[in-house]
Formats: sequence, C-alpha cells, structure tokens
Amino acid sequence: MLPFKGLILQKSIYQETRALITLFTEQGIKYQAFCSAKERALLQGVCLEGLLVRRYPFAPWSLKEYQYIWAPKRSKIPYQDLKVLIFCLNLFNTFFPVQALPMPSLYTLLAQVLYKWDQEILEYPFGFLASFLWRFLKESGFFPLIQECLYCGQELFSKGGKLEISMGGFACMDCVSGVTSFDKELFFLFCEGFSSWDCVKYSHLESLWHYCQSHWRDSYKLGVLPPRPSH
Repeated sequence: MLPFKGLILQKSIYQETRALITLFTEQGIKYQAFCSAKERALLQGVCLEGLLVRRYPFAPWSLKEYQYIWAPKRSKIPYQDLKVLIFCLNLFNTFFPVQALPMPSLYTLLAQVLYKWDQEILEYPFGFLASFLWRFLKESGFFPLIQECLYCGQELFSKGGKLEISMGGFACMDCVSGVTSFDKELFFLFCEGFSSWDCVKYSHLESLWHYCQSHWRDSYKLGVLPPRPSH
C-alpha cells in the first residue's frame, strides 16, 4: 500500500466500470491509478489524501480509499477561468512522465497556484498565467539566461534585451538588431517574475509560451494557451 496526498491532473473513463486518474503527489511524483467509473466527483484540480494499492510489483495502481482535502468551487468559476485551470493541470500532466525524478517544489507551486486561482476571479488572467509559467520554468530548470547577454556576456539589467527563443536567453542591443519597446517590456517583466499582472499583455504571454514550447520535448502535446477573452 502507498499512502499519498496529491492533486488530480487528469481523469478519463477507461472501461465501462473503471476510470483512470493521474495524481501528482506532494513528493513531486506522478502516479496513475484505476478507480470506479462511478466516482465522477474526482475531477481535475481536486486534492485527495488516501491509499494506492497493487497486487504485485509493476502491476497498475488502484485507488483503495480517499478523502477530500480541497476542491475548486466550480459552480462559481467563469468559463474563461476554468480554461486557465485546465491549461495549468494539463501542462503538468504533459511535462512529467510517470517515472520522472521527484520534484516536490513543483507540487508546492501547483498547489499554491490552484489555491490562489480558486480564491478570486481572475481580473488579469494573462498576468496570472505568465507568472505561473515563469515559476514553472524556474523550478523545472528551463529558465532562460537573463543576467547577461548570451552572446557577449554584457550585463543586461540596466538596458534590457531581446529574448532569443531558440538560444535560451536574452541578447543585448549590440549583438542583435531590432530590439523594440515590446522586447524591453518583456525583459523587465521577466526580471520581476511577471508580478505586475495588470501590466502583462496577451502578446507577452504568447512570447513566454513560445519559449516554453521551443525548449520542451514533444512540445506539440502541450496544447495551446486559453484564448484571448472577447471583452
């Protein structure tokens, strides 16, 4: 038996009588486990505590018992904010293989993000998502070089720079041409961790997402950003 506390990243109907859930535990490990298909309350984003069992080594896990720790108040969630939740959970589910090395700091990040998301209406969803992706890059080891130009080593904090997506860092104005005001805005938002949500534009979020896609294997599985709100 394996005691656990974790978040449900995904649930899918496997057979008429069974469903398959994907758990991300507080130890930073992902597990897949079977449960009854009737347990339809086990939706994405729910935090559970319970036991996983299996009859013999290397057999699939099964959810033996559980209790709810926390669940999003879905009845109060605007449709656009629900898309943000699904995007965050799908990102974690796609990024981590089942047998990946434990990364408990990323569990903490996801739990904090979901709690923050559930406590308030997202007035600035672009900033919320950009801040989430920035922290995800930081914790997962894919963060771009930002302190100095990736070509000449010149310090960047005073002048800003341009994000070179395929190279994994920022370049100074002496090494690349066409550094625009948008590039400088993106650089300084990077420096502050996208903490000023009201200053983040959808185009900033798109640039950050393009960087993420360019540095992850099987990036086509990561999906697409939630669409720009119509209002």
